[in-house]
Amino acid sequence: IVAVEAQACGLPVVARACGGAVDTVKPGESGVFFEEASAESLLAGIERATATPAEVWEPACRENAERFGEAAFDEAIRGWIASPVVRSGR
Repeated sequence: IVAVEAQACGLPVVARACGGAVDTVKPGESGVFFEEASAESLLAGIERATATPAEVWEPACRENAERFGEAAFDEAIRGWIASPVVRSGR
C-alpha cells in the first residue's frame, strides 16, 4: 500500500522487482525497479528515478494509483455482484 500511496502523491516508486511492487508499479511510468537486494542496486534505481524530473512522473503516478482507488474498487465489486456466476449461486 505504501507504493500506491506514494504514487497517489505523484511520487515515483523505487522498489525491488518482487512482491506487491510488480502489481502496483508500472516501470518507467510510475517508478523504477531494481533487481538485487543490495545498496548498489538500490542506488542505481534511485539514480534512474531522479534522472527524470518530478513533473514528468507526477501525472502518470497519480493515474496509476487511481487503479486502486475507491471508485475502481466500487466498480469491480459491482461487476462481481452482477456477474452470472454470483447471480446463479454457483
